[in-house]
Amino acid sequence: MDNIAAGMDRGDPVLSPESALRELVERMKEELRPTPSERERVRGAIRESVARLRSVLRDLGIPAEPVPVGSAVRDTWLPGKADIDVFLLFPLDYPYERLGPAALAAAERAFGEYRLRYASHPYAVVTFRGFEIDVVPAYAISSYEEIRSPVDRTVLHNRFLQRKLNDQLRDEIRVLKAFMRGIEAYGAELAISGFSGYLTELLILEYGSFTSLVDEAAGWGSRVVLALEGGVPEWVRESTDPLIVIDPVDPRRNVASAVSETQFNRFKAACRALLRSPSREFFVEKGLPPVGLEDVRGELNRRGTHLLLILFDGLREAPDTLWSQAISGARRLMRSLDECGFLPIQAKGWTDEEGRVALIAEVERTELSRIVRRVGPEVGGPGEGDFLEKHLGARDTLGGPFIEGSRWVAYKLRRPGDIREFTKEFLGERGPLPKILRASARRARVLTEADPEFPAWGDLLPVIWEMLLRRRDFFARYLASPEG
Repeated sequence: MDNIAAGMDRGDPVLSPESALRELVERMKEELRPTPSERERVRGAIRESVARLRSVLRDLGIPAEPVPVGSAVRDTWLPGKADIDVFLLFPLDYPYERLGPAALAAAERAFGEYRLRYASHPYAVVTFRGFEIDVVPAYAISSYEEIRSPVDRTVLHNRFLQRKLNDQLRDEIRVLKAFMRGIEAYGAELAISGFSGYLTELLILEYGSFTSLVDEAAGWGSRVVLALEGGVPEWVRESTDPLIVIDPVDPRRNVASAVSETQFNRFKAACRALLRSPSREFFVEKGLPPVGLEDVRGELNRRGTHLLLILFDGLREAPDTLWSQAISGARRLMRSLDECGFLPIQAKGWTDEEGRVALIAEVERTELSRIVRRVGPEVGGPGEGDFLEKHLGARDTLGGPFIEGSRWVAYKLRRPGDIREFTKEFLGERGPLPKILRASARRARVLTEADPEFPAWGDLLPVIWEMLLRRRDFFARYLASPEG
């Protein structure tokens, strides 16, 4: 363990948390600084990819200029994680509907095979010299007032940060990015709903250093508004986002809009924990541990609960779309299970981003009694006639209607009565699944932990294990009150 307690084990003088944090941050700066050879590899890949695209664009007669942007250009990337973005900047009069096809044609000619992705329009992801390179079409703009698509402002971000950053700030940014990765809060995509790379860079610009940010964030309230340049726009009053960081290149936009309430509070709690007990653990990505089927079944037996899996395959959609469907599907599954009385503990959506989606739910029971009590209107009150007409003599009425106190009551046959019957209705044409999942519901596979083929996909086991144990908030132990 690399924290202040380790000094006691070695017999070294015990540092105060403040001194230990300063020492730790300095060590992390050294560790996270790319080597000269790594930097040259990145620069070489950028130079060659831009040269290839410029030549191809000229040959194809496409009026765009390739411009590298992002952390690889600004030297704020972490070792081993230098993804490169090259924007193809088109004149403002170029037809919007032709941006995507033009960029894909250029990427294919320059690099060969590519993976199709979507932002506001299609773009290509290629592999070149060992790096992933995003080839993204956008318009060449000089101010936010000319923005035609959301990605257009990225070049403005790049220009702004290149004017503001120096080597000291770059070191601080890398430490913050490693911290965000260590607590699993890095990334604005739906799967994370956390802090984007651009947001981390702006936070360092605002506070000047990683430790200053941590000191402040540990005391943040339920809502924080930051404006690096200029005042606070009027729209902020109407926003419900917990963290608002006004984009310095576009005052209409909140850079932190993707940060969920959960991630906002996780970041604050992690900052408090780091101040209390500085440790390298905060800066190391955790990943999911290897786990076996018997581990999962043993944990379910210990809890006395059950798992429901609904698996979809062959979905040809972009990763963000798959995550949107998975997250929405899990939310609707949780609500439906609750409404039907299966007492769900939790539900989670997952995707491999390649076409598979899993909806996972933990429930207290998979079978229900066949009778349910329906409490109706007041005797002699509004709705009395309709209630009696509906339930008198109905095939699914098991008892009543009868008067109990001041109300009519009926005993009804419960549907669905078990989890299998429930999933048939949930996956039906009138079920509550989001659109894309509903379209492939007939091919969906339903399993519980009792099925021999459970969980069908081996890569689901670590996901299920983390869902059950919820260990990503490792920093909770640093915040627990000391015994005694």
